[in-house]
Amino acid sequence: MGKYLGQHFLTSPAIAARIVAASGVKAKDVVLEIGAGKGMLTRALAFTAARIIAVEKDRALIEMLAASDIAGMPNVIIKEGDIRELLRKEAFRGRLGKRYHVVANIPYYLTAHLFRMLLQEMPSPPQSITLLIQKEVARRVCARAPHANLLALSVQSYGTPDIVRDVSRRHFLPQPGVDSSILRISNISKIFFSKNRISELAFFRVLRAGFAQPRKQLKNNLRGLFGARAPAALHTCGIATRSRPENIAREAWACLTRCVTPRK
Repeated sequence: MGKYLGQHFLTSPAIAARIVAASGVKAKDVVLEIGAGKGMLTRALAFTAARIIAVEKDRALIEMLAASDIAGMPNVIIKEGDIRELLRKEAFRGRLGKRYHVVANIPYYLTAHLFRMLLQEMPSPPQSITLLIQKEVARRVCARAPHANLLALSVQSYGTPDIVRDVSRRHFLPQPGVDSSILRISNISKIFFSKNRISELAFFRVLRAGFAQPRKQLKNNLRGLFGARAPAALHTCGIATRSRPENIAREAWACLTRCVTPRK
């Protein structure tokens, strides 16, 4: 069977059970599952959580799920639609409530976009996010200076990412060309921004400018924001003049944000 919208379907009930265990979901919890596929992870969640909202975009898979045992599970709601559109709808967000978890085996191309929507754009972000994603991407999310990157700093500004375990490509159909990892993001909040007295908008403006050309020195990337003040801002934040973006820790980026948007 070919791929549906870029999905590689999990074939191992044991791995599905490990994902649910890693999520820490309890019997009282609400779970948003993104990309229900053929329901392998949905079934595992149904034995643990109070309510699962399983979203799937592909009509053929929706019909497959509707004809399966999952359709008779009282705590599972199967929802057809594009998660990127659903998360923008107030009615759908209302069904999730303010205390929910995200557990998913997502198509690789959605990863960065979903992180932005769930962590930055949702009025009530999830309590935790547990994903089965490409191994290389999971490691990028967990990277820290001197190997930092824009994705890692973005995610780590909202929560704590940890790799639970790696998953071989042989547990998927069709088999992808790479292995995967179970990634859990916990401690999700916006405390980093309030603690550092910075706005999210300003912080990401500085981050994007800093990583505009990752191989260039940071002072050159920041000239568009700081102009001739770029070297002075680096000095204020204790950043070496020849530093590159990957060398800079999250707290130093916060300092740079305060330099470009000083308190009134």
